[in-house]
Amino acid sequence: RRGVVAVPAAAPVAPVAAVVSEPPAKRWKQVAPKRPVENPIYVVSDIHLEKEERDAVPVFDTCDDIRIKIRAFLKQPDCTQAYLLRKLSAQYILAPRFLRSPQVNTFMRQKGPLEGSSSGIFYAAYVYFEKLRIKQGKKKTAKREEMERKWGPGGVDRTAGGGAFWCRPGEVPVQDSCGCISFQRR
Repeated sequence: RRGVVAVPAAAPVAPVAAVVSEPPAKRWKQVAPKRPVENPIYVVSDIHLEKEERDAVPVFDTCDDIRIKIRAFLKQPDCTQAYLLRKLSAQYILAPRFLRSPQVNTFMRQKGPLEGSSSGIFYAAYVYFEKLRIKQGKKKTAKREEMERKWGPGGVDRTAGGGAFWCRPGEVPVQDSCGCISFQRR
């Protein structure tokens, strides 16, 4: 059975003041990490090499030597691959180049004294590290002087891409640590 249920009278309700809503909280913006100020140790723009304006500086390091220098440079606390690429790209004057990360990776994977000699990374890195050597007042290494004797005033051939050699019967081509090819009897 349903019946009428007596509901007690509600107490008078006082009007509620309007709730003032606060503006929504602002989102935090991600602050980009600040680039460190360029270390003056690595600035070589004031050094000039002979034939640099024609992008024809003779190279007297092997590709393996340049790879060692690049690895040592990248181990420095404030040096990144992008920073290195900016420095290397600045070494081209006559025909500016935009060097990219895959070029560095390809060059660094190669092995051998002349493997990668036609790469833009090889030439630019040589010029940059030679300027750095001059700025730091370091002397030429014994291997560098040996390279100058073996390769002459023109330096390492940067256009060669390996290739084949004609040999006499019973001879084999042998490449020394400076990248020079000689023929030896078997």
